[in-house]
Amino acid sequence: MKTKTYNPYLDIVKFILANMVVCIHFVLPGQFGEAVDCIARVAVPFFFMVSGFYSFNCDNRILWRRFLRNTVLLVSITLVYALWGVWKTKSILNEGIKNFLSEKLNVATGTDFVLYSINPFSNHLWFIEALAIAYLLFLISHLVIKNKKILNTVLMVLMTILLCAHIWMGSVVSMVMAEPVPKQYYRNAWLFGIPMFLLGYTISLVMNKWNTHTKKLRIILMLILILGIVAGLFQWFTFGKAEMPIGMFLVAVSLIVLVLGLPGPDTGNKRYDKLIATAKTLGKASVWIYVIHKLIGEIIESYAPYNAFCGYIYNGYRFPLVVMAISTGISIAIVLIVRKIKDKVQVKT
Repeated sequence: MKTKTYNPYLDIVKFILANMVVCIHFVLPGQFGEAVDCIARVAVPFFFMVSGFYSFNCDNRILWRRFLRNTVLLVSITLVYALWGVWKTKSILNEGIKNFLSEKLNVATGTDFVLYSINPFSNHLWFIEALAIAYLLFLISHLVIKNKKILNTVLMVLMTILLCAHIWMGSVVSMVMAEPVPKQYYRNAWLFGIPMFLLGYTISLVMNKWNTHTKKLRIILMLILILGIVAGLFQWFTFGKAEMPIGMFLVAVSLIVLVLGLPGPDTGNKRYDKLIATAKTLGKASVWIYVIHKLIGEIIESYAPYNAFCGYIYNGYRFPLVVMAISTGISIAIVLIVRKIKDKVQVKT
């Protein structure tokens, strides 16, 4: 069995894609902005697949810790967005807090949260909920089905069914029918998070058995990646926006296999040691960029009519780029602060 070694290139790609997610929620102007929005759809399936990939042969305790970590993150960051919503409602919109909370916290929003992974305080947090659910169900499947061959067969069949359902509702229907399927029916834990997570797990199974470090395979993957981008952009501009264009799905799959197949840098070399340290920081920062960028953007957007500086930032290309820069700076600072605190705790113990 091949052991998984740390891959710094994976964390660098995650960091780049996390910043590209900003361009989904705060789109750059013009056709260029639309193209970036389309290509950025690679990010979320890539994140799910990476999580699934590194769940192969994981101890159940590790899976449980990952579930808890994502659940704690979801609860804490939801609370932050809830507090921002209360502040915005009272101080900026001059509306009643009671009405705001009653709109956000009721039976309907609770149902949407469970069934469709719709967070009442910020939609983009669906990813964190979906990832937590994927970890939990993956753990349960390992506890229930002890035979690995049966387990892998069940998981791959489930992945195929759910993935086909997602692609059908999310891409095919929008191309062949006049009325697209509402995205909450396929952009959720059940038809997006779980199948993408399991696809990453399946990729890990394949890479564990076959040699994926050949030059010929890299060339094929690069061709698929380029053709996927072209096909995705064609679908986007011809048939309209899709949560995950089919071409971008191919890009995500080829990209993860390509990056994971790259040879790791030699340890002991100072230059590579610096690369590894930087990549680890960027990889951890990518999670924070994802969760906080919407908050940064909403703050600027809300104060734009009342503050000259925010109003200046809010116009044109500046807005998403500034959101990107601020989110990245804060996220890296959070990672470094947490690391220093952990180091001090370890020294004391």
